[in-house]
Amino acid sequence: RIAIVHNGVDLRRFWPRHEMARNDPPVIAFVARLIVNKGPNTMITALLQLRREGLAFKAVFIGDGPLRRQLEQRALPLGSSVQFLGQQPDVAPHVRQADLVVRPSLTEGMPLGILEAMASRVCVIASDIDGNRDLVTDGQNGVLFPVDDPTRLADAIRDLLANPARRATLARGGYETAPAYGWDAIAARTAAVFSSVMPAASQGRSKAA
Repeated sequence: RIAIVHNGVDLRRFWPRHEMARNDPPVIAFVARLIVNKGPNTMITALLQLRREGLAFKAVFIGDGPLRRQLEQRALPLGSSVQFLGQQPDVAPHVRQADLVVRPSLTEGMPLGILEAMASRVCVIASDIDGNRDLVTDGQNGVLFPVDDPTRLADAIRDLLANPARRATLARGGYETAPAYGWDAIAARTAAVFSSVMPAASQGRSKAA
């Protein structure tokens, strides 16, 4: 038998900011290692498209990796609208201050970054792949876009920045998803798995004796 216990999120670290706090321009966050399979190049291409359209935003890349120098070069036309913050000792305050968190991965397991954004009541845009789909139901608690499609990603960002009410509704849907993945809930599921197999293990030892 196989029992699956998913990643958990620390709900005591990741929690929403005050509703009164609003960003002008809105903040779009990428939180992941700067490696190919996390999709940072897809993000940069989408941002460059939005900038050519004249859309105002601030983009922050939180994380480090071998692609950082290349990405910084590609992002030069964005000027001060983009920041590469590198690896941070605590990403929670940065996630909390974002208006959107984008996870444009090419491949994923169960993405902890999406859970952290949901727990922070921040709207999530994610690539439509296994792993991301385990958490995000398109139009209910976030938005999914076709993998490695910067044009569709730009469309999703543009739409959500133009529709703060929809963004808030999706963020609330994510926030309501997060408690099922809180550490207490995940610990209880883990304990239940151990409890379910312990009697069988004890019986096996008795027969062996």
